[in-house]
Amino acid sequence: MMKAAMLPFTALRAALLAFGLGLAVLMLGPPAQAQLTLRVGPGSQFQPMPIAVSEFSGDGEIGQRVSGIIANNLQRSGYFALIDRARFPERPAFDTAPRFEAWRAAGAQALVTGRVSRDPSGRLKAEFRLWDVVSGQQITGQQYFTDPNFWRRIGHIISDAVFTKITGVGGVGFPLMWGTLAKLARALMSYALDFHTARGYREVWAPVLASRASMTGTGQLPKFEEDMYHVTADDLFLIPTAEVPLTNFHREEILEADQLPILLTGYTPCFRREAGAAGKDTRGLLRVHQFDKVELVKFTKPEESYDHLESLTRDAEECVKSLELPVRVVNLSTDGISFASAKTYDIEVHAPGVDRWLEVSSCSNFEAFQARRASIRYRPDKGAKPEFVHTLNGSGLAFPRILAALLENNQQEDGSVTLPEVLRPYMSADSL
Repeated sequence: MMKAAMLPFTALRAALLAFGLGLAVLMLGPPAQAQLTLRVGPGSQFQPMPIAVSEFSGDGEIGQRVSGIIANNLQRSGYFALIDRARFPERPAFDTAPRFEAWRAAGAQALVTGRVSRDPSGRLKAEFRLWDVVSGQQITGQQYFTDPNFWRRIGHIISDAVFTKITGVGGVGFPLMWGTLAKLARALMSYALDFHTARGYREVWAPVLASRASMTGTGQLPKFEEDMYHVTADDLFLIPTAEVPLTNFHREEILEADQLPILLTGYTPCFRREAGAAGKDTRGLLRVHQFDKVELVKFTKPEESYDHLESLTRDAEECVKSLELPVRVVNLSTDGISFASAKTYDIEVHAPGVDRWLEVSSCSNFEAFQARRASIRYRPDKGAKPEFVHTLNGSGLAFPRILAALLENNQQEDGSVTLPEVLRPYMSADSL
């Protein structure tokens, strides 16, 4: 994990969203200086940063063509770079780490390595890696792309996206966006809340810090304590999901039967220290330490909980479908669900940038597991002995992967990104 005091990779990470899930791109300029200056929008200037781009391994002619595509793309997006390739003659093998001592001695703070080739059908394949020369850590994992026009079509959005401003913010895994992308994230939040409240969910604005008892009630503690962000002075935890405050909304209560089912929805930022094993997924939008999500939570009678699991999953699925994205629902096997869950469905969208199906919602029935821990009961009849309710939850919409899928699935030949019909009123536009 990189620390917040590392390099100002703001502008470099800005390029990542253009390629969906983790490609760093740089403009190749005249061999006059080793200073890289990137700007985003009028009057917005970043601090210059020494950077090096090693000569791409593989076919030199193909490498030059890829470099030209990247340079033209960034130029149209308002980025400017000057790179002195003459000062950095080494061409490291793509499969091994560079000799960072030589790059440090040359004054570089960041390094891009790459390899280009063609597959048997003649399509271009490019692989890139971005390195922090000071720490010797890889920032961006390798990516594969077979269509260079993908970069042209999506490039104009780069100027509004910044991934992981390292200096003075949180470090790798804490995305920062502005402009069009920030507005799109806000639109997704508002739309998802409107979608679910129209289906009977009650909106809750929840805190992002929770007590140890609350985290234990929903099952995060004690098993996953090392994966949580902990405020030791107050023994509070940053929530990994709005499931925690929404489920504990009725903690230590005895509800009446006519109050059930209770349907809650709420937006919160979510925080997870352990975002996955080191690799390319941890350096883009696939896995991050802070992300935004609209959560769905239900409190039901035990005999009705599995019917409610089906309806909760449909609500989440229909929300994703309304964004005009390719979606599928997977019924997980028992070895693929959490220890607290009795049954779980995953909702996945397809992301062309990595040619994978990505989970964007997980809908689970916890039966009485959380209710026992949090002491949430109801009276089946007046004067009857209280029984435990069943609790269910799922992601109404998780933003990072949805953002990437929207950009990748809706790009047009003219470089624009068509917005789904339902988001247009929130964006006051038909396209980006």
